[in-house]
Amino acid sequence: MPNVLLEAMACGLPVLATRCPTGPDEIITSGVDGQLCENDATSIANAIFKLYGERDRMEQFSRAASERIKQFDLANIMQQYQTFFKSKCEPNGDVQE
Repeated sequence: MPNVLLEAMACGLPVLATRCPTGPDEIITSGVDGQLCENDATSIANAIFKLYGERDRMEQFSRAASERIKQFDLANIMQQYQTFFKSKCEPNGDVQE
């Protein structure tokens, strides 16, 4: 989990990240609350220049990121852990396989 993305979104910053096997794709909905691009220098440079030139889009990402980050707040994450662990345990305390 790339905390720097969560931290930037919590600060209301527009985020740009590269696609990779885990992490950014689970956090960012590309084009909605941030931008994902391919992991090569040309794609990253093009995405930066394009985003920098679109102030309205940057503001949209900032607003949407502020909403998206709420799904990662402590209360929500703790509830997800609790639900997960309860689903894995039988009422008598035995762990399901």
